[in-house]
Amino acid sequence: MEQWKTRLQVILSEVRAIPAGDTSSRQMRNNAYWGDFKEIDPGKIVGWIFSEEEHGKRMKA
Repeated sequence: MEQWKTRLQVILSEVRAIPAGDTSSRQMRNNAYWGDFKEIDPGKIVGWIFSEEEHGKRMKA
């Protein structure tokens, strides 16, 4: 359970670090993406884990 709490804290920190007026596509996982944190979307959490913890990001060369 501690690992899940830590993950959610990291996600919240990432979102809070996005400047208020930033509308670039670089910030894909913003507050709107997470649904203003009103509900937990398991698929989005799993996608975040894959991208961030498992280094599964796909980047253009």
